[in-house]
Amino acid sequence: MNSLPQRSTDFELTTSQDGFALSWQQRLILRHSAENPCLWIGAGVADIDMFRGNFSIKDKLNEKIALTEATRQRATRRLAGTIQPWRNN
Repeated sequence: MNSLPQRSTDFELTTSQDGFALSWQQRLILRHSAENPCLWIGAGVADIDMFRGNFSIKDKLNEKIALTEATRQRATRRLAGTIQPWRNN
């Protein structure tokens, strides 16, 4: 396993051969592996009604798929492009 240093010393991402673990202030937040995935996607049908500001939300899950493979990518924080002043003509 190897640990990636983060900008904030409170967070730590530890990778393994088949997954990763995310900790904050040395507390385990989540752990993901192929055998025990923490990430899922699904499809279903939602029924949402509103009456006088009161909501009734019902949903039915039709399909749920475990995302067993996770990859790591380095992300950069940058803004590319140009900013033009707005003109009202």
